[in-house]
Amino acid sequence: MILHLRDITHQVIEHYKSQTGKGPRTIRINIMDHVMIINASGILTTLERNLIQHSDSNKDLVNSIRSQLIEQGIKTFVSYLKEKLNQDRLAFKNYGTAIDFDNDIQIITLIFNSKLQINEYKKEHLA
Repeated sequence: MILHLRDITHQVIEHYKSQTGKGPRTIRINIMDHVMIINASGILTTLERNLIQHSDSNKDLVNSIRSQLIEQGIKTFVSYLKEKLNQDRLAFKNYGTAIDFDNDIQIITLIFNSKLQINEYKKEHLA
């Protein structure tokens, strides 16, 4: 099966929706060899915005919760990629995440053990 970047984007959006109750307003995914960078805007929920508005220390809480959600979804996401890319040896190595609370943006960097073989390599932008 051919895996398009839009399929990966859709999978990430569905993960956001299932974990937070809403998807990002926009999302861009870039793949460079064995690194995937996810740039999602409009990700904060009403609850998260209210928490941050009341205290800057709540940013740590939101970061912690979002990191836990990423960790919970990684196994499923890697399984999805293995199947769709037909790369049985594909494995997740590490990730990093940062949230720009002022601009409502989250950047997630996923590092894999091998190059991601995406058949259609072009930037996708979905709302």
